[in-house]
Amino acid sequence: MKATVMLAALGAAILCSTTTVGAQAPEPGSGQGWVPEINTSGTGEVKTTPDRATIVLGVETRAETAAAASAENARKQTAVIAALRRAGVAETDIATVSFTLSPDMQYDEKTRTSRVIGYVARNMVRVEVKDIGQIGNYIDVTIAAGANGVNSLDFSTSREAEFRRTALRTAIDRACQDASAMAEAAGGRLGMLIQAVSSGMSSRPPQPMYAARAQMADGMERTPISAGEMTVTVSVQTRWQFIGPGSAAASQVTTCS
Repeated sequence: MKATVMLAALGAAILCSTTTVGAQAPEPGSGQGWVPEINTSGTGEVKTTPDRATIVLGVETRAETAAAASAENARKQTAVIAALRRAGVAETDIATVSFTLSPDMQYDEKTRTSRVIGYVARNMVRVEVKDIGQIGNYIDVTIAAGANGVNSLDFSTSREAEFRRTALRTAIDRACQDASAMAEAAGGRLGMLIQAVSSGMSSRPPQPMYAARAQMADGMERTPISAGEMTVTVSVQTRWQFIGPGSAAASQVTTCS
């Protein structure tokens, strides 16, 4: 999840960050002389409602032997996956992300030594959710089936690429307007765009507050999950030619939209 300008979509405000005007040397091999430039950058964001989510959940089991811990874990995780399938999750949207089997160690303060008292098996699966209204139901059915850990819940949007492209167009436009204002303030005009660089994109999904525990499965209401809003932020840096007073290069003048 490349740029500094705000996605104006959905009524988001666009803020501009640091801008500078200065004289830069020509590009190597350009054959041109000294060219004054205006450099601008901007930041923007768009707020939207998530329509996708990813849940990472799993089963942790303990037993005296590694074989027993692993066997019990396999039994419960099989039940968890079956519960998800019955709830409507496609098989291709369920994937194992980790499996670990390790000794359960106990430290003795008196002897200052550790000993193995059993074994712990952990199996985590990632669930891609395409109907976020079902998140609470998916959590509850997996807990009822034997899951005892919900490691993460992350929201996203299927339209992120569309929002990014809109952001980039808005970013260039805002950078152009700022550069044009600077050129006029300096007594000249804004020339052609020399360079535009996308420096980054970030998505800030909502951070849901929930507490999924095994005891919730028995006689409890569905786990409440609220998606809220997520924010996609992009930024760009631009370089423009500055046309000084008296220049005849009218064809190079840029008019911002």
